[in-house]
Amino acid sequence: FPTSVMKTGRVETMGGREKICQHFVWRVSAGEGATNGTIFVDMGCDLAPLRKLEPSYGEVDFDRVDAIHVPLKPTRNLMFNGGFEKGLEGWKMFSPCGVYLQGYAYAITNGAACYEQIVGDAKLGRYACRFRNVVKGTPLDDVSSATLSLKKNTPYVVSFWTKRDPEAKEASLRFALRDQIRARKGEPPPQCTDLQGRKLQPLFLDRSHLGADWTRHELAFKTPDGCVEVALSGKGCLVDGIMLEEGTQASETTDDPIVAKLVTESPENDLKFGTAHTMRLAITRQHGGEAMAGQLRMRIFNYYTETVYDHEFAVDKEEIDIPNLDWAKIGKGVFVVRYDFTAAADNRNLAWTDYERFAVTDFLKNEHPTAFFFLHYPFFQTQGSMGPRLAEWMISRGIGSTSWPRNDDRMSSPLKELYASGKFRSGVHTLEHDLKFRYPQRFRPGTPTLIQLATNVTEEVLAFVEKEAYRSGSICVPEDNRWAFGNEEEAWCPILNRKDGTNDFKSWGHLQKACYTGLKRAFDERGLVLHYAPSHGMCNFHLEWSGNRGKGGDRRWAFERMLEVGAELGIPYDYVSMHLYSAIDGSVLSRHRRGQIGRDNDRGEEALALFEVLRHHGLGHVPLRFEEGFNIAPFYIPAWGAHGWADTYYGTYPALAAGQSEFLQAGAIARQYLMDLRWWPRVETSHVWQHRPVMDFALTPWMWTKVSNTIGHLLPDPRRTIEKR
Repeated sequence: FPTSVMKTGRVETMGGREKICQHFVWRVSAGEGATNGTIFVDMGCDLAPLRKLEPSYGEVDFDRVDAIHVPLKPTRNLMFNGGFEKGLEGWKMFSPCGVYLQGYAYAITNGAACYEQIVGDAKLGRYACRFRNVVKGTPLDDVSSATLSLKKNTPYVVSFWTKRDPEAKEASLRFALRDQIRARKGEPPPQCTDLQGRKLQPLFLDRSHLGADWTRHELAFKTPDGCVEVALSGKGCLVDGIMLEEGTQASETTDDPIVAKLVTESPENDLKFGTAHTMRLAITRQHGGEAMAGQLRMRIFNYYTETVYDHEFAVDKEEIDIPNLDWAKIGKGVFVVRYDFTAAADNRNLAWTDYERFAVTDFLKNEHPTAFFFLHYPFFQTQGSMGPRLAEWMISRGIGSTSWPRNDDRMSSPLKELYASGKFRSGVHTLEHDLKFRYPQRFRPGTPTLIQLATNVTEEVLAFVEKEAYRSGSICVPEDNRWAFGNEEEAWCPILNRKDGTNDFKSWGHLQKACYTGLKRAFDERGLVLHYAPSHGMCNFHLEWSGNRGKGGDRRWAFERMLEVGAELGIPYDYVSMHLYSAIDGSVLSRHRRGQIGRDNDRGEEALALFEVLRHHGLGHVPLRFEEGFNIAPFYIPAWGAHGWADTYYGTYPALAAGQSEFLQAGAIARQYLMDLRWWPRVETSHVWQHRPVMDFALTPWMWTKVSNTIGHLLPDPRRTIEKR
C-alpha cells in the first residue's frame, strides 16, 4: 500500500448466535478515489466448524463467553482443592479492598506464627490445612476458596472435617459461604440462604466442637445466582475434606480419584530462567480407601496457547518424574499445565481434566533505572504467611514501588527490611489513611472517613487536621516524604458534592492547607524535605465526562478548581498523583464496550490533557505519579458482574485454564506500561491495580505477572534505548 494508507482495526465476534470465536477486522483506505476493502486476519481459529465447546456445570458457560475451560468434576464433590492435596492453590486472603485489611498484616510483620499452614496430619489423602491465628480485620478478611459455579436456587450441602490442633491452647473456627456477586444499585446484596429461604448463617465452632479426633460438620444452602466461595477463619484447628455436593444431606466424603501436584525446586514453582530444573508430579490416589491407578496425559501451554510439552504417563505410584522436558523449547513466561486423567472406578470409566500453572522468569534485582516505575499495591501485606515471599516475588518481576503504604507497616519487621534494602520505594501517603488506623472507632475501615464527614469545616476541625498531620510527619520514616491530604475527594467529599452545585472548594482548600502546615512543620524540625500533592488522585481523569459537576461528575473540572484554590492559599504543590482508570484505548477490554460508560477513553490523550492542565496552572515542571489505574480483570463473566471492571466482582478464577480475556489483559497491561514509559522519568510510576483478584497463597501466576519483568529487561532505561536508535 502507498504511504497514505489509513488503517483502523477492531475485534469482532464470530459465530452468529453462538459467539464462540473472534477475529480481527482491518479496514484499509488507499486514499481519495481508491476502492476500499476489508482484510480479515485469522486469529488462529478454524472458521467452520469453529471448535468444539467444552461441557460446563452451573449457570455460566465459561467456554462460550470467554474461551475458558472450567472442567467438570469426576465425582459428586464440586469443591476446588477442598482437600488441600494441591497445597493452598486456589485459596486466598479475601478483603473487599486490600487497604482495609489490618490485622493479618500486623500478625506477619510482628513476627507472629503464620496463619495458615499445610500439614501432613490429614483425615483424607496426604494433607490438611492448619489454622493458627484468627484474622483480625473486617468480617470479610478470611481465607477463601476459588469461586464455585453452581446452579441457582438448587439445594446443596457443604461438609468438612475438623479437629483441634494438639499444640493449641485455644481453638475455634468460623465456616461460611459467601455470594460473590456485588449488589446492583438500589438492590440488596445477594446472599446464600438455608433451605427454608432464610439468610444463611455461618457455622461457629468453639473448643467444645473441636475434639482431638476428626469430626464432620455440614451446612445445607441455596445460592440465588450460582456464584459462591467457602470462607474460613479460625485458630488452633485443622480442616480437611471440604466437600460441596447437590442435595440436602452430605454423603460419604469423596474427591478427585487422582490428584497431581507439580513439584519443582521452588515451593511456588517459580523457576529462574537459565538454570537446570527438576520437575515431578506428586500423586494423591484416593477412592473409597483404595489407591487408584490410571492414565495421565500432561500438556504444557504458553501464553500463546502453543503446546510446548505433551506426554502420557501411567499413574500407579505416588511420585512421577516428568521425562523429556526441553527447557529451551519451553522458554520464559507463565505456563498452563493441563492434566487429562482416565481411570476405572465403581465399574465406571472416568475421564476428567485438571489444571495447574508455573512460571519461568529471568529474575530482576530492581537495580535497573525503571525499577521504581512499575508500581503495585503492596498486597504482600494481606497475603498470609506468604507475605514476605510475595514481596521477594515482586522484586524479581521488577515491581519496585508500592501504593497505599502505612507508616506502621514500614516500621515493622520483616517487611521493614525489604524497604530498607532499597528494593522498594513507598508510594503516596495520605493523612486520611493514617486517621483510619489511628482512630479505628472514629474513622474505622468501611465507615465514613474524615473527608466524608467534613461537611462543616470549623476552626476546631482545622486544628485537629494540623495536629494530626504534624504527628504523621513526626513519626514517618525519612523515605516516606510524599504526602497528600486525601484520596478521590471529588467523588467522596460532601462539600465538593452538594446537590445544589455549590461545591465548596475553598473550605476543602483550608483542610489541605492545615494538613500541609502540620506536615511541613514536622519535616522542617527533622531536616527533611516534604513533597506535597493536591490529592492521592482523582477517581479518574477524563477529557470529558457526562454528568453534573457534583457527585464526581467532571473530574477534570474538579481538579482545576483544586489547583486554583491551592494557589490562592499558597500551598506549594511540587508533584501530582493521579488515577487513570479503565481501558487504555477504547479496546475490547474497555468499560464502554462492556456497557458501563458512555465513551471510549484513551489513556494517551488523557495524559496529554493532564499535562496541559498542569502547564496552564504553572505546574508544567512537576513530576507525576499514576498511583492507581487500569483495574481491568483477567476474565469476562458477565453473569457474575465480572465484565471487565474489577470492582464489580470480588472473586477470582473458577479454574486455572487461561481464557481469552486473560490473554488480552496481559497485552493491554504491557501497552499501558509502554505508553506511560513515553513520559518517564517525569511520570515516575504506573499502576495497573490488580490486587483484586489477589494471587492465591500458592502464588499461582496470572499472565500479567510477567509483563513488568519483560519490559524491565527490554527497556531498563528507555532514554538509552532511544539514543541508540
